[in-house]
Amino acid sequence: MNYIFLTNGLGETVHGVAVARYARRRGIDCRFLNVTSTCHNYVREFGLDSILLSSKKSQKEINRVIEEYSPDVIFCCNSKTTSDVFLPNSRLIHNSLIVSLDSNWLFEKMPVYFDKFFVVFPPLIFKSNRNYKITDKRVKPVGFIPSGYKFSRFELNSVRKKFSAQKEKLIFAYFGRGGTFRYFLVNILLEAIAQLNKETLKVKLILVSEIKVARKRKNVTFIKWLKKGKDFNKYLAAADCVVCHHGMPTFSKAIFAKVPIISFVPEVVEGAKKPSPLSEVEPFEELGLCVSLPYSAKPERLKKTLEQILFDQKGTDIKREQSKYLIKGEEVVLDEVNKMLKERRI
Repeated sequence: MNYIFLTNGLGETVHGVAVARYARRRGIDCRFLNVTSTCHNYVREFGLDSILLSSKKSQKEINRVIEEYSPDVIFCCNSKTTSDVFLPNSRLIHNSLIVSLDSNWLFEKMPVYFDKFFVVFPPLIFKSNRNYKITDKRVKPVGFIPSGYKFSRFELNSVRKKFSAQKEKLIFAYFGRGGTFRYFLVNILLEAIAQLNKETLKVKLILVSEIKVARKRKNVTFIKWLKKGKDFNKYLAAADCVVCHHGMPTFSKAIFAKVPIISFVPEVVEGAKKPSPLSEVEPFEELGLCVSLPYSAKPERLKKTLEQILFDQKGTDIKREQSKYLIKGEEVVLDEVNKMLKERRI
């Protein structure tokens, strides 16, 4: 059996890689088609087959590459962003199952050629969002993808020892990569960390950042990028709190590791059309899985939130709620795909 994954953004590629790794363990051949070198290189880090295509290639040429592979299933990693490079012809629609892995809920234009839209949240979180009215029966929330990585207590303690955080609280921060990097959030975080340490509330920060910082800062380790995806996940899992933008792959990893989340989200502009990134995070916060702050938040506000999570009851409360939503989406996707393939053959 063959699966092919189409990607056009790093966050969506993370979802595809998680499904492909699980599928490969079940004997399924997986291949990726990428139009950016960032996604292509990320896929190859996991030993998965990847073809880097020029974004200038026509949809007809991309269809030809897919047809040569003869996939049983075509995974569009985000049904919206891949639509810029993929429009299946009649042969692909007839011969292959076409599904999506969607990390947002913007189902406004839903192409008829999709057999299923897999949403990478647990059903209860999906149903808790009041800002969307989705009636299309092809939409199926499956659980978190990626569904986390298991690390031993020894491995996590080794990370904390590496960053001299045996007694201090350890914070892991990530604000995207490439075109999605929120550079303006870095200074807010650094100032909040400085204020905490000034008040002897000792914390250490691991900041995965594309900004080249001119001078060293006390208790802060800057990492431009982690060469191995497993290291990213391990450092995150060893932390006492994750500070991030509203990227859903980071959310799912943190929730499975039971690490409290502080998520920065855009402000709601008066008169702006919903849904928005803020409304996507709302159900997570209402269910007690994270705390959100607006992009415009001052360092003092972030500092106060960190205090509540790291040194008060808030962090314990979030961890307790996170433990209720540990559904592994990769397993649900493959079971559903196999079921659909069998129905097709009848």
